[in-house]
Amino acid sequence: LSDLSVEEGQYVSSNENVGLFLKLDPIKIKAEIPEKYVGRAHLGSVATAALSNGREIEAMITYLAPSANTTTRTFAVELEAMNKDGLIVEGQTAEISLPLDAIPATKITVSSCLTFGDDGSIGIKAVDEKDTVRFHPISLVR
Repeated sequence: LSDLSVEEGQYVSSNENVGLFLKLDPIKIKAEIPEKYVGRAHLGSVATAALSNGREIEAMITYLAPSANTTTRTFAVELEAMNKDGLIVEGQTAEISLPLDAIPATKITVSSCLTFGDDGSIGIKAVDEKDTVRFHPISLVR
């Protein structure tokens, strides 16, 4: 019982709030993720949350929104973490690190290596085993 808004013997009307119960174990952590990451996060994955007091906890992804917030283009995500000791309080802020599917990539340190193909796609040119220059289309990750 977090808040009791009536006193003993006080008259209470039907549907009137008399108090607030908080269930903090497990505790629910809510966040929003950018649309470019939504397909790379998965239900049941374990994430880490760095709490504002410096403590780090593990939490499981229990919900991923099927549609974006129309204003921010972000997707709601919910995680649950054990809180048996009650040290995590309602309203506490946290920085969440979500496990995302890996994307295989190669770092290109010199942007002058990039060129356009005949069809307008971006890629790199390389010499094959027959000493012929070949164009290889690429996808930019970041």
